[in-house]
Amino acid sequence: MSVNWRNIWIAALASALLFPGLKAKAQDLHFSQFYYAPMQLNPALTAVFPCNTRVIANYRNQWTPALSGSAAFTSYSVSYESRFTSGYKDYWGIGFNAVRDQAGTTNFQTTEAQLSASYSKHLGGQRWRGSHYLTAGADFAYVNRGIDFLQARYGIQNENGIYDPNIPSGENFPNDALNYPDLSAGLLWYGQMRQGHGWYLGVAAHHLNRPDQSFDDSNADIRIYNRYTVHAGGEIVTGPQWSILPSILYFNQGPSAQLNGGASLKYYASKRRGREKAFQLGVWSRLVNAYVWADEDMSSTSIGMDAVILHTRFITQNFNFGFSYDINASDLTRAAQLNNAFEISVIYTLCGPEKRSAYCPAF
Repeated sequence: MSVNWRNIWIAALASALLFPGLKAKAQDLHFSQFYYAPMQLNPALTAVFPCNTRVIANYRNQWTPALSGSAAFTSYSVSYESRFTSGYKDYWGIGFNAVRDQAGTTNFQTTEAQLSASYSKHLGGQRWRGSHYLTAGADFAYVNRGIDFLQARYGIQNENGIYDPNIPSGENFPNDALNYPDLSAGLLWYGQMRQGHGWYLGVAAHHLNRPDQSFDDSNADIRIYNRYTVHAGGEIVTGPQWSILPSILYFNQGPSAQLNGGASLKYYASKRRGREKAFQLGVWSRLVNAYVWADEDMSSTSIGMDAVILHTRFITQNFNFGFSYDINASDLTRAAQLNNAFEISVIYTLCGPEKRSAYCPAF
């Protein structure tokens, strides 16, 4: 009997990604447009923008060619942030972020409500020339996870590459939902140098309380790995209307590691605060490590290309529209048919009457 390799790829993908909370520890949801999900990236990014109010909506769709229809991975997030003055040059910010992620035929879903706060301390320099800030941030989140075990397919139910639902799975999970609190914290430094160049560097630690994510009451030791994030970048002014925005992101979560690096070219039609008009076009690469899993022992073996990310962004006064497309470059290329994911982001900012604006990093 011939082997259906597409089904094997799908089974491998499902085993690795649909059931992270059953036997392994899950890797966090992440967006390719990571700076447009700021509170998920680093709580210290809460309300770090050159206006008073910001609303962001993100949508991500992944693995549609391999897992057609409702089985595809979909992620949504909506966030609200406000920035307030403190003293003469300092700022503090608050934010709320809601995230929904759904994956596969088992409807494995994660819903998260997150409250964030930050404080930006002015370290020196003028507001728009040579200014430096250090921001500290923290967040509290409440997470709900659920899964439909009746729709689950297990490796033992495959015979000669064909799924047979009549073969007993041997699995029994008493719960199909769980809830837990989650804590994170981070730091961010940013500043503007000579000739308008700007740079930033941030670090964050997530899941500080390492909540239990087991659906099985008899096993209380399946806890989420801490995630440690380092990100940096800046804006290099190359002319009156042109800039290059390089950025890099690294995070480590248990055995999983990821490195994103790239840059975008930005053209400014207008740089007026609250009336900015610009266009961006960029490319990033995403590298991930491959690891071997045997029971609870995971060891990293190599790092390789996962995807090439193409990104474009249109900014027109208060609105900001972004689109990115992942071109798969991993071993799952055959199942994904060269496609990985696409994302859409929409940002609305309101500057208000405040006139003592300070430099903020550009992404």
